[in-house]
Amino acid sequence: MEIEEVLKKWRERSKNIQNCHYDAATTLKTGHYATGIPLVILSAIAASNILTDAEVLTRFAPYSKLTSSAIGLLVTVLAAAQAFLGFDKRAELHYKAGVKYGAIKREIEITESWDEKKLSELNHQWNSLTEESPIIPMRIWRCNEKKKEAKPDSTYQSIQSAPTHAGGVVISRDDNKIRYLVVQTKAEPREWVLPKGHIEPGESMEQAARREVLEETGVETAVRDVLDTIEFRTSKGQVKARFFLLEVVPPGEGTPREVRGKKWLSFEEAMNALSFKEAQRLVLQAETIVRQTMCRDEKADATCEVRGVSGARRT
Repeated sequence: MEIEEVLKKWRERSKNIQNCHYDAATTLKTGHYATGIPLVILSAIAASNILTDAEVLTRFAPYSKLTSSAIGLLVTVLAAAQAFLGFDKRAELHYKAGVKYGAIKREIEITESWDEKKLSELNHQWNSLTEESPIIPMRIWRCNEKKKEAKPDSTYQSIQSAPTHAGGVVISRDDNKIRYLVVQTKAEPREWVLPKGHIEPGESMEQAARREVLEETGVETAVRDVLDTIEFRTSKGQVKARFFLLEVVPPGEGTPREVRGKKWLSFEEAMNALSFKEAQRLVLQAETIVRQTMCRDEKADATCEVRGVSGARRT
C-alpha cells in the first residue's frame, strides 16, 4: 500500500477517534451536571432546615417528615453516584485523549515528506496513545460511524491538499489569566465565531491568519502554535481552514477594517458563546496547549492539571 494511502486512512481514523472522545467527554459532563445540580439544590434544602421548621411541621405533618427523609436519601444516593461513576474525571480523560489524537491528525497534515522511519515512529505513537486512552463506549463509536457513512469525507483528496482559508484562536495574557477573542458573523450578529478568512495569492497560511485577525478585529498578533485544520460547507462551497494559536503583541488593539462586534472571554465563556462545535474544539485545543506550556514554564509539580471543558454548548 502506498504511503499516502496509509496516511489518509490514519488521518481519517484519528479524526473519527478524536470526535468519539470529545462526544464521550460531553456525554459524561452532561451526566456530571445531571447529578450535580440536583445534589446542590437538595443539599441546600436539607441544610436550610425548612422542612423541620415548627410552622411547616404543624401545617404539613406528617408529610414534612416524610419529605425530609426522602430528600436526605436522594442527597446520599446522588453523592454516592457521583463518587462511584466519576463523571468529571472520566470526561477529563476523554478530552485529553481527543486533543492527543487531534495532534496526530495535525502532524499527518503538516508533515511534507514521509518515509518508513517516520511511519514507524507514528505507528509507535499511535499504539502508545491507544493503550493510555480510556475506552470509547460502543454506543458513541457506532453513532460516529453512522455519521461518517452519512457524510463521507469526499473533499479530502490527498494528505497535502492545501487549505483555502486561515484563522486564529487569539489569546491575551494578564498575569496567568487567559482571554480568548471571538467575533460576530457578518450575516448573523447573534452568532459568535473565530476570526478567519481567505488566503490571498502569495501569502503563507500564518500570514493570512494574522492579516485576517487584524482586519476583522484590529488586533496585532504573533503565531505561537499550529492548531487543527477544519472543513465545513458554506453557500459558496466547501471550505478548508487552517487555524493557529495567536497571541496579542504590541501595539495590541487598533481600529479594524471591518465593522464587527468582538469581545474577550474566559475559556468557559468562549466555549459557551461560540456557535459551532468545530470552533469550540479549536479553543479547547488552544487551552490545552497554553496550560501545558504554563505548567512547564512554572516547573509545576504533579498537581498542575490541564483543564477540560465545562458546560460547552453543543450545536
